[in-house]
Amino acid sequence: MGNEHVDYIPGVSPTHLMDFPLLVNGSDPHILRSAYKLERRTIDALRAKFCFPIYTNGPAIPFFKLEDNFCLSPRKINEPNHMHWLNCQPNRSVLYISFGSFLPVSGAQMDEIAAGKPAAAANLKRLGGFLTHCGWNSVREGLFSDVPSLTFPLGSDQMTNSKLIEEDWKIGWRVRKLAEVENLVSRDTIWEHVVKFMDMESNEGKQMRRRVKEV
Repeated sequence: MGNEHVDYIPGVSPTHLMDFPLLVNGSDPHILRSAYKLERRTIDALRAKFCFPIYTNGPAIPFFKLEDNFCLSPRKINEPNHMHWLNCQPNRSVLYISFGSFLPVSGAQMDEIAAGKPAAAANLKRLGGFLTHCGWNSVREGLFSDVPSLTFPLGSDQMTNSKLIEEDWKIGWRVRKLAEVENLVSRDTIWEHVVKFMDMESNEGKQMRRRVKEV
């Protein structure tokens, strides 16, 4: 049943059952943590359905470059080693990896991720991509930073967010699919995705990075 397409929900593009959220929480229906231009079709459908007003309040991300903010900090005097290392790398050559703060990744899976990736840390100028669990905040921050995403959803709404990234916006690829949630994604699979994803000269990579700037 997971591969069955659902195409009858107003405002939602055709979506596999496996990509729907694993749970729905009771957040405030009047306020959406999104931007109208990002999800115009869905927000229009909600506004047509309900009589109460619906507002978007995102993205609530400071409008400045993170490296500029870092330069204003006293810590710049004693620059940490990872920042020095980052500043020695070519632009767009670093893959930033983050899996959020509350959904767990097994120790065995973390070992596979660690063995299947290059070194990683965060600096906007150096970032060439984002390996993400697809939490909504992370998705928006990745868009704000103009970087495409490799998706590794763990649960909740992350399956749907992963689908948006790969199928609707076409600004990333999936590393982990729902069918693999109970199984390890091997280091070889992770490495293959990372190497292809970080190839800045491929036509596919160039088109994906052009699209993420448009989004």
